[in-house]
Amino acid sequence: LLLPAETSANTKLVIYDYTSTISLSQKNIVRLKKGDNLDYKHPKYDDSSWIITSFPSNWNTIFPHWKGICWYRIHITFPKHKPVHSLGIRLGVIKDVDEVYFNGNLIGRSGKFPPNKESAYDKKRIYELPSSLIKPGKGNVLAIRIAGMFPDVNGPYKGTFEIGAFYALQKKMLSREFIDVFFVIIYLVSSFVFALFYFLRSIQKEYIFFSLFLFSMSIYFFFRTQVKY
Repeated sequence: LLLPAETSANTKLVIYDYTSTISLSQKNIVRLKKGDNLDYKHPKYDDSSWIITSFPSNWNTIFPHWKGICWYRIHITFPKHKPVHSLGIRLGVIKDVDEVYFNGNLIGRSGKFPPNKESAYDKKRIYELPSSLIKPGKGNVLAIRIAGMFPDVNGPYKGTFEIGAFYALQKKMLSREFIDVFFVIIYLVSSFVFALFYFLRSIQKEYIFFSLFLFSMSIYFFFRTQVKY
């Protein structure tokens, strides 16, 4: 998070193989600009003067206490042929709301921008990069528009950042979510068991307290999963 920012006119990501999953973390390939302008989504926009940073990126280390809108752009060069299957991109967890453009086209969003704000501060972002939008062997631009709502942490500040086969990225994320949901089910089943003990032996009131505690824990862990989205 505290890597120094630098400026460069030749920073980009070059992908040589569609079958590999490419990590985007800790690579100085990300361009950052404070303020909002929808022209930033266009591939031909000149961003050579933007700040160079890397993912994960908490923009408050560069723009202290800024709670407005920032844009991130990544220049990507793909192989000279199109992929057989759609690619995907994981953008970690973003505080708070985002829209993602690929070569000027909106490919996904999470939450809603003000004034009709809808928070998505803990959602794990994964978006599809449609094969039809990829320019093989040429320059491609991924542009991310983000609205921050917090005084100290904003932007794509933690999580997994990578490009790979869309289905593979989804499978990896869902397998992790399955583990979290499994624990939710364990808490719910345990809550039911203790409730049953209480109704069978109502004189032992600690059973109902255990049941309510475990039920509360199941709700808590459920809302920590991505299932709610």
